[in-house]
Order: sequence, then structure tokens, then C-alpha cells
Amino acid sequence: MVLQVFREDASSNTITSPLSLEVVLGMIVQGAKGTTKTQLQQSLYLPKDDDVAKTGFRELLAPLKSNENITLDLANAAFLALDFQLESIFQKVASDDFKASTTNVDFAGDTSGSVDAVNKWVEDHTHGKITNLVPASLNPSTKLVLVNAVYFKGLWDVKFNSSLTKKAPFYVDGKTTLETDLMNVYSKFGYAESDELGAKLLELKYKGGDARLVIILPDDKDGLDDLESKLTNMNQVAITDERFVNVTIPKFKIEQTIKYTEILKKLGITQVFSSLADLSGMSVTDNLYLDEVIQKSYIEVNEEGSEAASSTETDVPSSVFEHPVDFVADHPFLFVLQDVKTNAVIFFGQYLTPD
Repeated sequence: MVLQVFREDASSNTITSPLSLEVVLGMIVQGAKGTTKTQLQQSLYLPKDDDVAKTGFRELLAPLKSNENITLDLANAAFLALDFQLESIFQKVASDDFKASTTNVDFAGDTSGSVDAVNKWVEDHTHGKITNLVPASLNPSTKLVLVNAVYFKGLWDVKFNSSLTKKAPFYVDGKTTLETDLMNVYSKFGYAESDELGAKLLELKYKGGDARLVIILPDDKDGLDDLESKLTNMNQVAITDERFVNVTIPKFKIEQTIKYTEILKKLGITQVFSSLADLSGMSVTDNLYLDEVIQKSYIEVNEEGSEAASSTETDVPSSVFEHPVDFVADHPFLFVLQDVKTNAVIFFGQYLTPD
């Protein structure tokens, strides 16, 4: 599903949160029945037993919380039109097992006000970083909208020295370059070279060790398409060794809104978006179906971390400058932000070009 997003938008920087999307769709499965439920379960590879699925999501989400080193907020919610009465059991499951909100809003009587209310909810749950998620194009006939967003903030375990950040060329294809800020740091990092992927992998840990950013850099400057065709699962980006690495990567910020409806339909999830949908476990009111699944993601990578505040820099003793490996991300690459304990993919993205 993740790579399908990139194929839909192959010409720009892209970011998505597989974790957030899976959670909000997993929640809907709990309220679905019949073919609607089967399509969702099969496409999302979820167990047929609802209790097993709920336990799995509960255990997945339990470790994913803010602590003294990182801030991680999942903003997942279902907004229904006023004439659809929510089942109390579904509301409890959504809250307890999926950490999600379920709310009725007046799409029919006050469409603009409802859009504002949804956007305000998302903004409040992402520290003001994610705004205007739901478009004004929603109409009075809207029945059900799923919104999901993730806010992540963390400091690097080993920070980049801002005095070493320099303007340098970034190859947007095999030949064309654009100037951008490239950051530099030298230290011991998780590092691997994959013949299978034709790529180098670098692991940048966040302070406290709860999260990591893995950058997957194709060996060839125009090798991203080939890399994406070879990458099929996250086991391929596992890193077990550490090396002293001279790291050069761009500063970047990506903010993106993705409407998943058409993507999900291509993956076989169709009935939930039609009048044939059976969401009777979610609402006793007939004719409820899903209008839109909207996700907005935001990441900023700088010398201090991801969306980070200022902090002191750490000098590396000169005695460790021996036999370094160079990792120079001066051409398009993929990146994965993962929770270390669960390996859950918080963000997956591609960086193609400077802004």
C-alpha cells in the first residue's frame, strides 16, 4: 500500500504514515460486517477474529507514546453525519483499542462549520503543526470521513553540527542538480550495504533509543525507481552492524495530504465506499458508507532532529576519525521512521528534490 502511494505521486517528495492509516482502517473493520468486512480484512491482512485483531492493535499502540525524549501523537478519528447514531460498543472499542475518536458533526446543516471543527480537532492533536486537513469540498451529503495524522518530534542521539551545513548540489535526476543545504556529521551509526536492493542504508537514532530514521540511498543517482521495485518488505532494511560513517544528508521538510479513497479501491477495498456498505456494527442507522479517508503527514529533518528545538552540539573526539565510510545522500532516496520496540512504521517517505 505504501509504494502504491509513491506510484500515484512519483514526481514529488512524498510522506505517508502506514501506522496511522492501518489503525484507522482497523477500527472501521470492527464496525463492518459481511463482504464489507471481508474486503477490509483481506486487503489489510487482518485476522478474521475481531478479538485477536483488537488485541494486536492494542499491543501495537501501547508502547507508542510520548516520553521525555520524543513526542508522538496519533490523531485518528471518524466523523459521522448527525443522523447516524453511533453504537456505544463501537465507540468504546475505538477509544480503548484504537486510541481513536468518534464524533457526530452536522455535515448537512453546517458543512463549513463541520469542516472547521474537524480541522480544529486535528490541529489541537498535532501541536498545531497539521492544519487544514479536511478540504472545504466536503458537501452536505457527506456521511462518514476518516481522518488520520501523526505528529512526531525527537532529537537525534548524535546531532549534526550546524556549522558544517553547506549549500551543495543535489541531483534531482542523473544529471540535473539543484542547490540545497546539506548537513554533515561524523560518528558511529548503524550502516549496511545491500546488494539485493542496490542501496546503502543508514540508521539515525533518536535520543533515548525509542525511534530511528533509516535512509535508503540507491547506489545510482537515478536508481530510485529500481530501488522501489525491489523493496517489498521492511525486513530488507534491517541494520545489524555499526560503522564510523561520514554522513551527508539534506535538511528537508515534507508536508503532504493524501486522499486514500481511490488508492484503497485499487487494492480491492470498494464496498465500504458504496451504498452496499454494511457498517451496522458502527451505527444502527441504515445506509452509512465511507466518503473519504484523508491523511496529512508532516516531517522536518534538521541538525537537531525531527521538528526539534535547539540543543547543544556534541563534538566527536578526533581519535575516532579512522577508516570512515562515506554516506552522501545527494540524490533521491527513501526514508523510514520506525518505533524501535515494535518496528511499527510511523512514516515512510521519498525525498526527490529540494523545495
